[in-house]
Amino acid sequence: MPTVPLYELAVADARWREPGERLFLEAITSYTYPDMTNHYARNECIQIVSMFYKTDGVVEVETNDKSRPKVSVVHYRDVDVSAHWEPIPAFGNWESLGRFDARLQPLS
Repeated sequence: MPTVPLYELAVADARWREPGERLFLEAITSYTYPDMTNHYARNECIQIVSMFYKTDGVVEVETNDKSRPKVSVVHYRDVDVSAHWEPIPAFGNWESLGRFDARLQPLS
């Protein structure tokens, strides 16, 4: 089984979709900044990592390290995405949708 690299998050965006009676986390984008002691605008990040997940375990990782001329794209197969499924929460109970702990561990 492949391992998807773990990135230290400074800020993360997530995108969910509803393929039935549950939600599936299909994308996470993290932004890394020069340090964690100052406030930076989003465009001042030094690296952007976008992870795109499919329900069949295919993952695409795009890494835009702003010190390099090209964006790196890596594809993985047979990744366990079971932690990406979430019951549709009752209105106002959104806490579970912001939980990235299990979803950003190296997946195998």
